[in-house]
Amino acid sequence: MKGEKFLKQIIAVLVLINVATLSYMWLKNGDRRGRGEGALEYLTNELQLSDEQQKQFSVLRKEHNEEHKHYRQKGKQLHDDFFASLKVDDSALTEKIADSISVFQKQLELSTFYHFKKIRALCTEDQKKKFDSLIQETMKKMAPPPPGHMGPPKDRE
Repeated sequence: MKGEKFLKQIIAVLVLINVATLSYMWLKNGDRRGRGEGALEYLTNELQLSDEQQKQFSVLRKEHNEEHKHYRQKGKQLHDDFFASLKVDDSALTEKIADSISVFQKQLELSTFYHFKKIRALCTEDQKKKFDSLIQETMKKMAPPPPGHMGPPKDRE
């Protein structure tokens, strides 16, 4: 039972690290270009989206941004509650909040997955092949560095 509690706490800490890393990457990329504009331009150019596809993509992006605005607010509140629980000696409360963070993280990941699935559905068959390649490339770039690796790889900058 004690081991299970420890694992849940480790998961919660890992989720926090993940959120912090993604937030840092998001803010860092936001300095270089307009918020969300880089993804639109990149996919438009790489996939050679038609005008109609660009309009549909723009609508999907706006919907996704609105949904994630809600997730960011909820995530911030959960993490504030989680660390506020340091002040009280109630491990059941801490566990409950950690479980809520896990459920929240799952919802966030699924939301992003389905967003990309909708974008892929806009594509022609040829564009889908290119999209699949771009997504795999993007996921590799976003993967955490191997254990013991110091700093980002040279090809990530």
